[in-house]
Amino acid sequence: KSVEVRYADLDLTTEAGARTLERRIDAAVAEVCAKPSLRDLSGMNAWEACKAEARAGAQDQLSLLEPYATLALAGAF
Repeated sequence: KSVEVRYADLDLTTEAGARTLERRIDAAVAEVCAKPSLRDLSGMNAWEACKAEARAGAQDQLSLLEPYATLALAGAF
C-alpha cells in the first residue's frame, strides 16, 4: 500500500515547512501501517518495522526528487 504525500506547497527551508511535512508523513505512515492489538507482540514488531521502512522510503523519495531539500530536513527529523 502507498500513500501520496504532497509537499509542493511547503517551503522546506523553514522549520514550519519541515514540521508540516513531517506531520503529513506521520499521517501517511499511520494510514499505511495498521496498528495491531497491544497483545500481539509479533504484530507490534512488524508495525514498528513498517513505520521505520515507510519513513525511510519517504526520505529516500524526497532526496531523489529534491536533492537540496534533504539538507533542510536533516535537522528537522
